[in-house]
Amino acid sequence: MSKQSQKEWRVAENTGFDGLKLDESAPIPEIGDKEVLVRFHGSSLNYRDLIIAKGMYPFPCKDNIVPASDGAGIVEAVGKHVHRFKKGDKVLTLFNQGHVAGSLDA
Repeated sequence: MSKQSQKEWRVAENTGFDGLKLDESAPIPEIGDKEVLVRFHGSSLNYRDLIIAKGMYPFPCKDNIVPASDGAGIVEAVGKHVHRFKKGDKVLTLFNQGHVAGSLDA
């Protein structure tokens, strides 16, 4: 990846979407051995992102998190232990990380 920085929105204050702050020159993160770096081409904020931004999400969240429950893009890089994806793959986010494929049922 040739770019050294990116634009990103982060939850700076737990006041809702008005607490999001834009950083126009955020560093592109280094990926770990089991991680994938994705260049987003589109994203949206949904109710899950709103309750995270309000500090009401019932599960632990990191401070200063990037809200991105919904998004799609292209894999830019993969860690050395990643085998399911490769650079150039088209991907989308899924916050139910335990569900890899198939229908959802009991």
